[in-house]
Amino acid sequence: KHESGGNPYAINNQARSFYPTRLEDAQSIAVEQVRAGRSTDIGLMQINSQHLGKFGLTPIDLLDPCTNIRVGTTILSQNYAQTWAKYRAEKPALLGALSMYNTGNESRGLRNGYVGWVSQAAGVTVN
Repeated sequence: KHESGGNPYAINNQARSFYPTRLEDAQSIAVEQVRAGRSTDIGLMQINSQHLGKFGLTPIDLLDPCTNIRVGTTILSQNYAQTWAKYRAEKPALLGALSMYNTGNESRGLRNGYVGWVSQAAGVTVN
């Protein structure tokens, strides 16, 4: 819920956030943002458009809640496997994976507050 406010049609980029209420509007906005070359976060888990090619998806596909959650959990699981291999400890692996989910980097998401926000929402202590 932290990612999208629970709106399956939430679309964000660095310049602007969109919270359409109709699927058709969300589809139009998502396609337009990606076509314009903007790094765009789409749907419930705010999947970044950089992942579209890797998963063989379109921006419209990510507006389907089931697809969005499947892709988001796959990305987070892959991040966790990578950080687990490095730390072999649950907490640093989880925090690193969350940071990577947000920024692609193990530490930037800690510095920008994202990991703290998500951890707090989940009831996990960061320290």
